[in-house]
Amino acid sequence: MEQTPEEAVLNEYRASLDGPGRPLSQRYLAEKHGIDRRKIKQIIAAPDHSTPS
Repeated sequence: MEQTPEEAVLNEYRASLDGPGRPLSQRYLAEKHGIDRRKIKQIIAAPDHSTPS
């Protein structure tokens, strides 16, 4: 199943939280995925709705 760019950003950012070093920057993610940095901020700040409560 193909991910949306937003899902790819969120998954990549979350993976970087668990890894060594600092999390990926919003600027890096914005440039890599071609998404506006304000949108990146919204994506990574949004509550996770994909897991059932």
